Amino acid sequence: MAHGEEEGRRGAVRRAASRLVTALALLAAACVQVGTQGPVPGERDPYPNLATVPDRPVPSTTPEERRGIVDALIAERDAAKRADQALRAATERK
Repeated sequence: MAHGEEEGRRGAVRRAASRLVTALALLAAACVQVGTQGPVPGERDPYPNLATVPDRPVPSTTPEERRGIVDALIAERDAAKRADQALRAATERK
């Protein structure tokens, strides 16, 4: 093996080792940072009593408003179906 080839291989090994050391240092730094984030929210709170049920929330709309929203959504869905059918019929004729 020629002297130049040997030097080239040594340089490649050194660069690879340097990259490995850098990667390990970055991983170690990331582990340290994760541990310093502080306590987990709710970690110190008592465990909730699963036998209790919260009160029902107050609705933000009246029954009439909800019915109007439902009717509008139904109409929008029907219009979309009609548009889809018309588009499919137009493309099938070609």
